[in-house]
Order: sequence, then C-alpha cells, then structure tokens
Amino acid sequence: MLGALGAGVLACFIWLLVLRFFGGLLTFFTIIAVEGVLAGFAWYTYTMWQTKLAAYNVALGNGVATDALKYDRDTALGLFITCTVLASVFLLMIIALRKRIRIAVKIIKEASRAIGAMPMIILFPLTTFVSILVLVAYYLGIAAYIATTPDVTNVSLLGVNATIAYIKYFQWYHLFGFLWTLAWLTGINQTTLAGAIASWYWTMDKKQVPSFAVTKSFARTIRYHLGSIALGSFLIAVTQLIRVILVYLQRHLAQANNRVAKIIFACLQCCFACLEKFIKFINKNAYIMISITGDSFCTAARTATELLVRNAFRLIAVDFVAGFLVFLSKAAVSVGIAFGLYALLQYTNAQGLTQTQFIGAVCILVWVACWMIVSGFFGVYRMAIDTIFLCFCEDCERNDGSDEKPYYMSPDLAALTSVKPQGAPQIATVPVKTAKMTQVKKS
Repeated sequence: MLGALGAGVLACFIWLLVLRFFGGLLTFFTIIAVEGVLAGFAWYTYTMWQTKLAAYNVALGNGVATDALKYDRDTALGLFITCTVLASVFLLMIIALRKRIRIAVKIIKEASRAIGAMPMIILFPLTTFVSILVLVAYYLGIAAYIATTPDVTNVSLLGVNATIAYIKYFQWYHLFGFLWTLAWLTGINQTTLAGAIASWYWTMDKKQVPSFAVTKSFARTIRYHLGSIALGSFLIAVTQLIRVILVYLQRHLAQANNRVAKIIFACLQCCFACLEKFIKFINKNAYIMISITGDSFCTAARTATELLVRNAFRLIAVDFVAGFLVFLSKAAVSVGIAFGLYALLQYTNAQGLTQTQFIGAVCILVWVACWMIVSGFFGVYRMAIDTIFLCFCEDCERNDGSDEKPYYMSPDLAALTSVKPQGAPQIATVPVKTAKMTQVKKS
C-alpha cells in the first residue's frame, strides 16, 4: 500500500511533465471526448425512445396500452431532448469560445512551465497540511475539555472569584476560532503559491527565475499580508458558522414534522452554501491580486473582480478547461494506481506469493488516500493556472507589446492577444511600475 502511494506521487510528477509538453493535445482531446460522450448519450436515448415508442404504439394498437408504457415513452423522449440540447449547447460553446479555449490551453502550458521552473513548490502544501493536523488536534483536545466541564464553574481571575454559567456554549466560540484559523492557514498557502507563480510570470526572461521564490513569497506573506488574509478568512468562517448553526437547528426541529420549516432551512442551507463558494472564489482571486500588487484585501478583491468581469468569456473558457482537465488528471492517476494495485495483488495471490484478503477494500482505501495526495498536487497546479490567468489579464491591460510596454507573457501566448508584440526586450527586468503597482517590489 505504501508502495502504491509512492507510485502515486511519482505518477503526479510524470503527469505534470506530460501536461507541460502535451497539455494542448490532451486538452483538445478532452474537449472532443466530452462532446463525443454527450453525442453518444443523445444517440442512445434516441434509440431508447424509438424502442419505447414502438412498444407503446403496438400496445395501443392491441388496445392494451397502459400508463406505465406511456410514462416510459415520455421519460425516454425527455432524456433524448435533454442530451441533445446539452450536446448542441456544448458544441456551440466550443465554436464560440474557440479562440479563448486556445488561450486557456496556452495558460495551462504556462502554468506547467512555471511549476517546472520551481518544482519544490509542489511540496509547500505539506507545511499547510501539517499545520492543519496540529490545529485539528488542538481543537479536538480543547473541545473535549469544554464538553466535560460543568455548566457552572467557579474560576479565579487576577485574585477575583467569578462564576461562569453555561460554559458549554463556549463550544461555539471555539468552533468559530477553528473555522477562522483553518481558513487563515488555507489563505496563507494560496497567497504564498500565488506570489511564487507571479514572481515567475513578471520576470521578462523566464530562464532567470528568482532563486528561492517560494521561500521569499512565504516571507512576504508573513510580513505584509497576514491582516488581509485574516479578513478574507473571517468572512468564510462567519458563513461556515451560520451553516453549522442551521444544521444544528434542523436537527432539533426534525421532530416537529413542520414541512414549511424544513423547506425554509433547506433553502437557507443552499443559499449559504452558494455564498460560501462565492466568497471562496472572491478570496482566492483577491489573494492572487494581493501577491501581484501588494494591495489590501478590499482593494485587491475589487481589482480582481473588475478584471475578471472585463475578461468574463476568457474566464469561462479557462475555468471550464482547467477544471475539467484537473479533474481528469486526478481521476486518471488515482484510479490508475488503485487498478494497478488490484492487478498486482490478484497476480501475487494467484502465484502463491501473498495471501491478501479483501483486495477490493484495500484498493478502495489506497484510492481514497491517493486521491487526497493527488488533490494536493493538482491543487497547486490549479492555483498556478488561476494566477497565470490573472497575471495574463493584467498584462494585457497594462501593456501593448511595444518596446515601451512589452508583454511579460511568453511569445506564444502574446500571439493570441489582439495586439501583437513588437520586439520585447529579452533581458530580465523588474515589472513595470504603475500607480496601481506601487508595492510591486515587495510583492
């Protein structure tokens, strides 16, 4: 099992190398495969609808048509229409966004180059993972102390005796602190990764990447941006705490058998779940912009949001292509490792080399562990893609490819923009300082 997990780590590095050189081909193959699957489902549901329709017409002619046959016919027709609409809409999206999909492919390849230039960036999330483990252990320990404390407790503070009633309600305070700190650690991880990737992008000569980029980005994050990250993580923690309170109230009201209350709480859960995802999206892009410009959280969030709104169609293409490619990569590596372990154990059992019991359970456990490892690897890759995309959008708006304002993007990516580069210098320089980028030196 440990060997399989080690093979999963090695497979992640190999897969990232494959994406660096064959990312474009794999992305276009993925898009074509998705369209083929949707078209296949449409054809299958069409044949199923024809079969159900023929069966219903025969039964109708014999006078034995039933509501069940009619229901099957209508269901098959609905599935056929749905699959056809999805396949058609996806095909139209590919045609309409073909240029932006090409930009997405180039950005994915740029992210692969950035990670290839800083391979140690893959290991940085391990520090966040260890910190989260320590935080969870601390939370569980203090929660156990609070849970086993009497409701009324006499304490002595600075020589003054006091009585604390209902101390168990401090569980909510402790839970909020846990959620806030968890989001804060995640924000530090995202800002550090974004800062390292941004330092690679805003270097004119990509062969002269700043040394110890990840370490320097982490130092800048700790020195300048902890307050901004604390504000963003506070918003996430408040939303998550509200969701926990709603779940708590739902469980206590479950015995009331009030359907109206259940519907209201379900709608509230859905709304706050969407709000949490939206805040996480805003926070991630704000952290990226903080790492680029050094602005405060609110300023960076507004700048990033306005930048994404102005590049909405590019965002749709990049988000869809990158999200699906990362999911496919995670599934391919984790499932491949689990299947390889299953085949190996079957072979060793057949040869009498091992006597492994419950091979399926062992492989499922390895698949879950491998999925977690792969998610950490490709989480860095997805963060790199998002950072490169925001840097690309900012680069397009600040520069025009002339000698005075050269692009910092690669020539392949610059060739896809509306203004072609006009002989950008090939020496390493500091990013162009503008009024909006006054703190670029420390970012």
